[in-house]
Amino acid sequence: YLNTSRDNLDDDPNQTTSAQNLASISLSLQRPKYPVLSIGYSLNTAKGDPETALDNQTRTPFVNIAHTYRLTTVSVSFQKSDFEDKTDMSDDLGTTSGNLSVSTRIGKNISTSGGATVSTVSNIISSTDTNTNSYSASINFANIIENKLSSAIWGSYTKSEDKPHLSPTEPLIDP
Repeated sequence: YLNTSRDNLDDDPNQTTSAQNLASISLSLQRPKYPVLSIGYSLNTAKGDPETALDNQTRTPFVNIAHTYRLTTVSVSFQKSDFEDKTDMSDDLGTTSGNLSVSTRIGKNISTSGGATVSTVSNIISSTDTNTNSYSASINFANIIENKLSSAIWGSYTKSEDKPHLSPTEPLIDP
């Protein structure tokens, strides 16, 4: 997959022109009765004219494994993104995230799903981590009144917390 975009199509010399390029590749391996394994990598670059205004890139490898058994599907994924600003106007960031999701059917007209995502964004310059945990669940009722009424209930919860990096010489517990 390759995508390229450019703004400032009027070539206004008073505006910064930016060009963004996204290249990604993925490979999925699937055999009957076995989990599906997907791996991939993407590279997203943004450059400005002038480059002193905008020059960054994000590299993201990922892996996912999913398996369906009867009416239930379980999926687990992991990705690591590294954002680098070559102009030094923004902080470099590293993001690590993992996800677990489960969906299933209960009978003919009821389905449920739930999941959790855990991520950490590490700011390389300010030496802080932002930890975010997100949880979601839903239940769907189809055909409460045949072909006229269906319903769904869903909810989500997200908690985010900033923490400073611990230096190698900093104690884990205050004396």
